[in-house]
Amino acid sequence: MVTPVYVPFEKEPGHHYEYRPRYGKVYIYDRPSHWSRAKGQMVLDKATLLGAEVPGDPTKIELLGHRRKAALAAMNQESQTENDGQNSTICHAKIERNRAMAVLDNMFRASGVDGQTASALHCIDKDGMLNLAAKGQTLMRYMFLFETATAGRLDIFQREHSCPYPDVITESEVGQLYELVGNEPTCKMIFFQERYRNQKGELIIAFDSTTYSTYSSNLSIANKSYDAVNAKTHGIKLFQLYAIDTNEPIAWFLLPGSMTDCKALSYAVDELRAIGIDKLELVADSGFMSEENIALLESKSIGFVVRNPNHRSVVRKAFDAHLPELNYGSCLKQNPQVAGTKVALGNDRFLYLYKNLVQNHVEASNFNRQLYALTDSVSAEGWKRANTDEDLLPLIDKFLVVNEIAAPSKADAAHTSRREVSLNSEAVIEYCNKLSTFALISSKDTSPDEIYRIYFMREHIEDSYACLKGSIDDRFRVQSDPRLEGRTFFMFGTLCARQYSQSCINIIKNELRRFIAVHKDENGYKGQAKAYQHLLSWLDNSSLGKIFDWLDGAQDLSVQTNATKYYWSEPILKRDQLLLAFLGVDDFPEGYKELPNWEWLKH
Repeated sequence: MVTPVYVPFEKEPGHHYEYRPRYGKVYIYDRPSHWSRAKGQMVLDKATLLGAEVPGDPTKIELLGHRRKAALAAMNQESQTENDGQNSTICHAKIERNRAMAVLDNMFRASGVDGQTASALHCIDKDGMLNLAAKGQTLMRYMFLFETATAGRLDIFQREHSCPYPDVITESEVGQLYELVGNEPTCKMIFFQERYRNQKGELIIAFDSTTYSTYSSNLSIANKSYDAVNAKTHGIKLFQLYAIDTNEPIAWFLLPGSMTDCKALSYAVDELRAIGIDKLELVADSGFMSEENIALLESKSIGFVVRNPNHRSVVRKAFDAHLPELNYGSCLKQNPQVAGTKVALGNDRFLYLYKNLVQNHVEASNFNRQLYALTDSVSAEGWKRANTDEDLLPLIDKFLVVNEIAAPSKADAAHTSRREVSLNSEAVIEYCNKLSTFALISSKDTSPDEIYRIYFMREHIEDSYACLKGSIDDRFRVQSDPRLEGRTFFMFGTLCARQYSQSCINIIKNELRRFIAVHKDENGYKGQAKAYQHLLSWLDNSSLGKIFDWLDGAQDLSVQTNATKYYWSEPILKRDQLLLAFLGVDDFPEGYKELPNWEWLKH
């Protein structure tokens, strides 16, 4: 008889339940999701089987398969150890349970988000009697570690961590906090101004939008929109201003989901002026390109780099004149596969033309293969234009030459009509030359290398949207406009802290790579280089969420079973200590502090 193994279980929103009639059990799967930039929507990841539902007891699940075998083996080993009287400790974890909160406190402090939040909420709670600053800082930390849909876990979170606000914040108080902030627009503006003051020098701001969906019909800003999952949702556009050189969000604002990007640019300019940002350049994709927007930016003396679509006449003429220069000119230092050139348009405008030479060959080969297959299809006996897919007719008319050759005479039965099909070489060459090309229009008179760098740095804003929808919250769950503004305020503050934390992790990884490359073969550093390589491998293969999950889940305990020996082995403990030291909440092991520039994360 199979011995069942039960373990504690807590329901999560991402869990999927599936009934298996053959076994008479309900199987529980963990099915996480992430934001796909390519598909523009949330995509389900591979499901992981957790176990089977225990009838009548929702707090437990029954382990199955290899999970059950591993648990039984661990229990047998533990039982054997107790029977032999060998209750020896394999290893001891010396790190406290709240080490995740210690790191969070350091990140919120070092990034300035704690101070900016306190300054913004001071306009509502001037005497501090409501403790709004501490409540807001606690709520942001909760959003950092947990997806905010599970609002009921805030109580557990506060009991397990030493939060800025020590008492319990109920869901009702969270809603009231949202409403207080949403009814006071000054809060948002002060927060934005503080974010802007934290920057140094002239800002290069990426401006882009994403659409959030909500089921609420009480939000005046929400418009009916199509959702691939549920057509009943309403859409809200969130626009973000993002400093691309420092990878830090600066500001955000909400607009109806039906508003186009072109029309929203004027709102962004007004928002910038309200914040007090006067020295900046704006970077945007082709969705914001229009003559009206360019004229607006020029009238406000705002520098810009904007993607100019290839179908515009000025771009087509420029490519016709400069394609030979792109084909045989020098490539960019930023990307040796890309050639670029600058064309002066007059009125202090410049057009920057680019061509990816490697990608061009790939796309041209694929296009030619498509044409050869189409040629064979048209040449086949029995082909009729009337039966051809309408999408293929423009290709046939533009790139193929079709000649129908009739029989010499109807009486000559030995000769029949035939069809000759060949490629229109000139049209094919002209089309293939323009593949993998794009153009940027700018007010800056500089090198194609610099404009290329500026424009593609804006892609980091897409990562911030993926973080907003994948790690913080994928849908607005509020029933009034003030609460929507308030909720977005705290989501944005959490995003600022997460982006700063990710930048810290990236700096650590770069420093580790530099150290390993320099010292890996030196006798006095081999052990240290090995430990750093262990930490680097873990960071490379773990998302920010997984890193903080690990820091949050570990406790101060003594391990007495072989099943958990690996997770608390000396290399793992040293790896964690090194990471915490780099993040400013622990001490470096003796002899390990050979990396510079950590003053910004001291205790």
